[in-house]
Amino acid sequence: MAESKLHCVSTTGEAARSIASATALDQTLQALVKACPLAITVFTLDGRVQLWNPAAEQIFGWQAEEVLGRFLPSIPIDKRDEFLSHLATVRQGDSLENLRSRRLRKSGDLIEVEIWAAPIVNAAGTVSCMSIVSDVSERSRIEAERRQLIEREQQAQFDREQVIGQLFKTLESITDGFVAYDRAWNITYINAKGAQTLGHCTPDALTGRSAWEAFPGLKESPFGLVLEQAAAENRVLELESFYQPFDAWFSVRVYPSEAGVAVYFRNVTQRRQTAERLKIALQQEQTGPSRSRSHQPPQRRIPRHALPRTPHPAQRGLGLHPAFAGSPLESDNRKSGDRRARSQHQTAYAAN
Repeated sequence: MAESKLHCVSTTGEAARSIASATALDQTLQALVKACPLAITVFTLDGRVQLWNPAAEQIFGWQAEEVLGRFLPSIPIDKRDEFLSHLATVRQGDSLENLRSRRLRKSGDLIEVEIWAAPIVNAAGTVSCMSIVSDVSERSRIEAERRQLIEREQQAQFDREQVIGQLFKTLESITDGFVAYDRAWNITYINAKGAQTLGHCTPDALTGRSAWEAFPGLKESPFGLVLEQAAAENRVLELESFYQPFDAWFSVRVYPSEAGVAVYFRNVTQRRQTAERLKIALQQEQTGPSRSRSHQPPQRRIPRHALPRTPHPAQRGLGLHPAFAGSPLESDNRKSGDRRARSQHQTAYAAN
């Protein structure tokens, strides 16, 4: 009997300890449910609420006394079939993880939520569903904004590539040379015309090289000075000058930027030579007549009376020398010639 009594006492003590332990665990779980920042709800497999923690009140807006025993009010009408489908999964003993859906607040607003759900069985063997819900509306908004930002950046990148492609096509079609330098004076781009003007077959022969190495003497030339000045002062500069290494005249326009400098240039040697020849021709035209007069020998002035007189037509007909002009012989011969001319005229009239 004693042994049996002791056994009973021992059994009773173990039960008491188990009850106390279960009570402590239950209190611990209740404290966790109450303090959890996520909405924790328990409901029957037909959707009637059995547990509604403070976080659920804060997230959805309904107090516990408003929802206990009622169908879960946070399910939107268009999500009810989805909700019942999830309950059917839980009824089969399966869990749900990281489900994205929408839920309704008491205010009528819809929020984005993430859901975890699992079946729980009470002492009577009844299966219910425990659901943990996280309000991810803010996170969803940030993610949506991030997606929009990425899409805008991608569109902007596409637009930039289109613009750059069109710009390169334009630069390759212009008749001017174009070259771009970075801040270290390395050639980052040069068009075909520019490479040809600078004596290279293709742009690849110059791209990536240092300007000072590719063109010896450039740094000390007026062009090198204007490049550095434009970059230092951050302003557009122009220059037309002679470049000794190429034995040619060049016109350049320098545009500075944060990336470096861009230069439009062309060989203007032929234009300069044409302008110089035209200038010389104009000068010769303006000074030519005076030079001719200055080179003519001085002429001796002949007195008017010493100049031979122009013979009268009658004199030429009579064969008189101009030296007889004005003499009595000239007068007699003129009269004789006049009489002969009248006689010939009268004979011709009579014949008609």
